[in-house]
Amino acid sequence: MKVGTDSVLLGAWANMPATGNMLDIGTGTGVLALMAAQKSKGMVTAIEPDRPSYFQASENFSRSPWPERFNLINISLQDFVKTDTERFSFIISNPPFHSETTTPPDNGRKNARNSRSLPPDILIGSIATLLKPDGSAAIIYPYSQIKLLEDLINQNGLFISRKLLVRPIPGKDFHRILLHFGRMRADIITGELIIETGKRHHYSNEYKALTEPFYLFFRY
Repeated sequence: MKVGTDSVLLGAWANMPATGNMLDIGTGTGVLALMAAQKSKGMVTAIEPDRPSYFQASENFSRSPWPERFNLINISLQDFVKTDTERFSFIISNPPFHSETTTPPDNGRKNARNSRSLPPDILIGSIATLLKPDGSAAIIYPYSQIKLLEDLINQNGLFISRKLLVRPIPGKDFHRILLHFGRMRADIITGELIIETGKRHHYSNEYKALTEPFYLFFRY
């Protein structure tokens, strides 16, 4: 699977603790877990149910500067919640959110992107279970699901502290929502971001400033 804009945007935007244990739900090839290790000195547990993606993440972790800081597990979130007793300082996820009719034909990518494999209510409920009392989490979803997500977060006793509303290009509707939330009540800080200027691969200054630590082609 490719390194997607969604994961890079989420990993760059999320406020991660300097230390502590972190969890990446549905790590895929390990992008968010690697970004967490780059931004923090904490340990990173990464879970991934798809076997080929699990092996790809394992290879990527082993070639990183921090191979000893990853705990990679080939398991679904549903099974992980049932068996794991650890609680996390920070949880991050770029979950599957495509419908059955819009998923690609490749079975690995189809399962990784299909929301039926990890519905939003299961994700938010599991995050509530796995967070430490002072922990926080960050997720990305289509903007169309913002009301559902806000309701689920509130129903699970969690509170949103930050939102980022994302447009693909100027003049287009918002297509992604990034949410940062935890157990502590806080005033909500809302921001907006445009990814591209209007030409393909011509990125906005705001997007480049946010993601520059992770994209080599923004540096050179």
